[in-house]
Amino acid sequence: MDEPLDHERIESPVARGGCPNLLGPNEHEQIAHAYRPNATRLRAVKTRFDPDRVFSAIPRQPTTPILSAVDRRTVPKEAVTMNNPVDVASVLQSFEDLWSPRTVATLNDYDIRVVKTKGEFTRHSHPDTDEFFLVLRGSLTIRMDTGDVELGPGQLFVVPRGVRHQPVSVEGAEVMLIEPSSTNTGDTPSELTSERHVVKPRSNEAGVRDLPS
Repeated sequence: MDEPLDHERIESPVARGGCPNLLGPNEHEQIAHAYRPNATRLRAVKTRFDPDRVFSAIPRQPTTPILSAVDRRTVPKEAVTMNNPVDVASVLQSFEDLWSPRTVATLNDYDIRVVKTKGEFTRHSHPDTDEFFLVLRGSLTIRMDTGDVELGPGQLFVVPRGVRHQPVSVEGAEVMLIEPSSTNTGDTPSELTSERHVVKPRSNEAGVRDLPS
């Protein structure tokens, strides 16, 4: 019978060859890469002398989460620099145009917009993006094939990408939208289609900057 092994005295066969003693989840591939001619034999030796995978129990170091990178090509060239809070109510008081969103801030490649609504907007969909609606004042109905969604002040709804919808407000409403900066009237342009309007903040509130191309 083989003598019981003392793991404190045993050195990993891999370590004797110059590879790290403590290997990760792809240890077989690491062994094969370092000792390709003898990889099969080394795996067998390691299995025999380290059945409990003591030498593979690496105390993992905490890793920094990798944040998804923003594609600079999709970031609008004109973006709002935030130095101080933007007074949304003041922005809404500064214009009367209906269905003509004002961009009050940018978030990566998304616009945060406010819009005054009344009547019916064009029925449309956005094939590549969801659309966020938050009613600030009044009431808004979002008509969809699956049924209408009624929104009052403080209520929000996200229309999934590709879903045909029609915003309607009989009495009028002030609404906040969050959508990609390139988004307009989706797949159905009409006379209500509006150009992108970026609010020029006061010098003591914020600024508008040109992002590098």
